[in-house]
Amino acid sequence: MAEWVMKKLKDIADFNPRESLAKGTVAKKIAMDKLQPFCRDIPGYELEPFSGGTKFRNGDTIMARITPCLENGKTAKVSILDDGEIGFGSTEYIVFRAKEGVDEDFIYYLVCSPLVREPAIKSMVGSSGRQRVQMDVVQNLEIMVPDYEEQKRISVILKSLDDKIAANTEVNKNLPPHPCNARIAAKQCRQTPKVNACLHTDSKVSDRGGNEETAEQFSSLLVA
Repeated sequence: MAEWVMKKLKDIADFNPRESLAKGTVAKKIAMDKLQPFCRDIPGYELEPFSGGTKFRNGDTIMARITPCLENGKTAKVSILDDGEIGFGSTEYIVFRAKEGVDEDFIYYLVCSPLVREPAIKSMVGSSGRQRVQMDVVQNLEIMVPDYEEQKRISVILKSLDDKIAANTEVNKNLPPHPCNARIAAKQCRQTPKVNACLHTDSKVSDRGGNEETAEQFSSLLVA
């Protein structure tokens, strides 16, 4: 049976880990508007000279620390960089990096889960409309953590769901954008579109929810 130990979040993840990126260096920037609500994957970036902000690598989790971005589910796992490449983004991110012996996907789903999100949101302080998460509150959250093998078991289940969502999103991108184009495409494929339906609406593969549903399952898997 897997061994579970009570640990503080700062014991299993580094917060805003130090990275070296000289000012003026052109690098991939992930602005806040690139993060999609409750979506693991980051759809794009901009190449810009580095002038400041948080820095991260592939495998890191970035979470918005300001209202309303955190409440809106702006948390993602970085995967669009090359090996060894450093990217940067908003100063309003908290960057989480799994410590040695901790699964990076487990950290991502943990940060997305109510176990971290809810206390982070409750900790916000500041003027109306510009409230920010108190870092020390999140760092000192106490969480029951399983051993590495159990972490992998949990994250593999949730990752498979997000992988399916990502695949469906790609299918949706490739669907004809207009009913007329849908009929042309269907005819070319020797298929007949459904009556009173167009492929870009009724027949669209659902990508609803992003990782919101997988995040909600995290807590239940912890006690499974």
